Amino acid sequence: MNAAGLAMIEVEALDHVQGRSVFPLVVPEYRDTFKAFLKRVTNGDPETLEYEIVGLRGTRRLVESRAVPFRESKGGPSIVLSITHDITEQRKAENALRLGEQRLLSQQAALITLAREESLHTGNFARALKIITETAAKTSQVERVSVWLYTADRSAIELHDLYSRSGSRHEAGAQL
Repeated sequence: MNAAGLAMIEVEALDHVQGRSVFPLVVPEYRDTFKAFLKRVTNGDPETLEYEIVGLRGTRRLVESRAVPFRESKGGPSIVLSITHDITEQRKAENALRLGEQRLLSQQAALITLAREESLHTGNFARALKIITETAAKTSQVERVSVWLYTADRSAIELHDLYSRSGSRHEAGAQL
């Protein structure tokens, strides 16, 4: 095991783990899958597996192991040669990207829906604001969205619509 592998399982030196089983490091819900993975490799099949481990200091990681069978001599015991990478941060980044893409698609759909909304084109300002605040709250996944406008003399701002998602209600009229 190289230095990167030792760091992944949170040990200082190889002699702390040499000759010990890796099974206790594998998160319990992955152990059967991990054992089957090793069996397939020792039977001659190269394999790749993603699973979770917990290092000796308690850090949980998602890892990917690529393993191949390796025999020192013909008829000798099968040894597993494996390269394992910590893919925890990669998966977090992929998930964040996927969520961002989903959010963008949701926002695009909301804009298309708003563009087709008749009340936005017929001059019904109060109804249009209600649709806009509801759409914005749902699309942004926030509890409240409001629209405030200056009064005619610009001495205050007036609440034209406040939408609360949990109660699905609108308010208007307050001034600041």
